[in-house]
Amino acid sequence: MNNLATLRKDLIMAVKMQTTKPSLPARMVPTKLPAKKIVSSQTTIRKDLRGITIQRAVDLSPISNDPLDYIYLIYGPKKVGKTKFSSLFGADEGTTEFMMFEKLARHLSIHQAPMVDTVDPVSGEMIPAWLYAEAYLDDIIRNPGNIRTICADGMLAMYEKAFAQGCKEGGFIHPGGQNDFGVSWDKIKTTFYRFVNKLVETEFGVLFNCHDIAIQHERFDGVKTQIVPNLPRYADEFVRHKIDNVFYFHIRGKGERWLQLRADETVYAACAPENNFLTLNGEPIWMIPMGNSAEQGYKNFLNAFHNKQTKTYKEVTEKDIAELEKQKGETTIRRVKDKRK
Repeated sequence: MNNLATLRKDLIMAVKMQTTKPSLPARMVPTKLPAKKIVSSQTTIRKDLRGITIQRAVDLSPISNDPLDYIYLIYGPKKVGKTKFSSLFGADEGTTEFMMFEKLARHLSIHQAPMVDTVDPVSGEMIPAWLYAEAYLDDIIRNPGNIRTICADGMLAMYEKAFAQGCKEGGFIHPGGQNDFGVSWDKIKTTFYRFVNKLVETEFGVLFNCHDIAIQHERFDGVKTQIVPNLPRYADEFVRHKIDNVFYFHIRGKGERWLQLRADETVYAACAPENNFLTLNGEPIWMIPMGNSAEQGYKNFLNAFHNKQTKTYKEVTEKDIAELEKQKGETTIRRVKDKRK
């Protein structure tokens, strides 16, 4: 009997051990705060932050439905019509100011000025192109007149002018080979960013234009081509971090002009607005037909922005590989040997 009683007791204890979870130490017991409530905590305020008046966000920020509230990079082959198309973003003709970093568009009647080395009419000193561009931007901000949009045309040339100025200010010929742990390259980046940051933070509509480049990666499994903006590293970083919409303006088929809004395996693009550039059925628009004129293209662009386009034209992007073989327009081609497998 004693043995049976002992066996029964052991069985009961075994069952309890399987069904009862061990208790956690007090410091390991999980706690869950009520939803949408954070416990206030004390923190030490630095001396340089004391006395600063803070205006906390009270309501959710509204989503803009104005196309000029977004920053654009329009890139594509030469002579496709980027500048004329960009001139219409101010809504009324003549309200877009072009800062031309490459050369003047003498075939167009637009507000444009060359960003080149300039002799100061008062002092007679030579003003470097980059400093002239910075002063020119400051003047637009102080005296906007009827200007609603600013377009920096020729972004690669713009970066090259910032590069030259950064080298001059840094006291070196080239940032490479300085053995200063990247300090010289940071000087180039700072020089470039002090202009573009000021530009994108203005109340104007802002556009950047540049050419495209087809990078052909020679891989072990063949050649893979990708079309991207023709920009160096720091300018490309700016594009990917600061610009809302990167659109590819190009030609397909028998001279048909298109604006691609979204990226695929061949073309780099980016479209930030989630509530715009949708079809009537709410599907994301991939391509906008740009017609035979800048005016028609801009009209189609506005229809697409305000969700009035009927088709996505996604199927058109599937023809990228075939179109790249034809190399429509004046696209620069760069071949790169890719050692990755």
